[in-house]
Amino acid sequence: MNIWRRKGNEQEEERKKGFLSMGGKILLGAVIGGIIGYMFGDSDSTAVEETANYFLDMTVNAYRPVMIIVTLCMLLLNLLCFFKLRSCVLQAEGCKDEEKSDLLDDKIDLISTLCLSGNGVFYILLFFTYALSYIRGDETDIMKVFLFIVPVLIYPTFNILIINLLKRHDPSKKGVPGSVCFQKDWMESCDEAEKMRTFRTSYQTNIASCYIISIGFCATAILALFFPVGVFALFITALMWLAQTIITAYYDIKSKKEKMM
Repeated sequence: MNIWRRKGNEQEEERKKGFLSMGGKILLGAVIGGIIGYMFGDSDSTAVEETANYFLDMTVNAYRPVMIIVTLCMLLLNLLCFFKLRSCVLQAEGCKDEEKSDLLDDKIDLISTLCLSGNGVFYILLFFTYALSYIRGDETDIMKVFLFIVPVLIYPTFNILIINLLKRHDPSKKGVPGSVCFQKDWMESCDEAEKMRTFRTSYQTNIASCYIISIGFCATAILALFFPVGVFALFITALMWLAQTIITAYYDIKSKKEKMM
């Protein structure tokens, strides 16, 4: 009886702390927003806008060097990851020491994750630079399109090579790269430890995305004080926030229904 009472008290304390933390964050955001609005609401933002436009125009004018540098960095990352991963897979095939084999497994997971994350960063840089040159630059020529398409094709090419290496290391892995059901087939072929690690990462990513999208919405609202961003930018960030909330709620309800069945 005392144990249940103690647990109930602990849960009540956690709820109180959660409400206090949330209230503190809301109050802090309101204070910061009020200060920024009071200080810059009626100020002349010409200098800030000119500085931002200068850096954007500089990026557009240096489109070709920027795209070449990003492409070379992306190619170097994929080459290093591929050959390092291939070396680890070959070592794991002839390894009979269990401890060393586990270390190689961890290294293989780390290299594949690094390659995937690095390519994600480069993809964002590529699409941002190309979109910026298309919106603020002159007419799009063949060279601009070529410098965009070539690096975009690097990732799927190396992705297929790396997945084949992972399937060679673990023949139980299933899934065809490029297939619509690849993620589902790959996840179903993972063992329980890999699934739990993926679920934990997904949960942490979901929590981080909640913070990022909400902060992004607030940041967009604050930047509207300095730049003529218009209503559309606020609408997009609010729509992303709403979509993320609805998707999270949908899968949460779906999971609970499956648990009840």
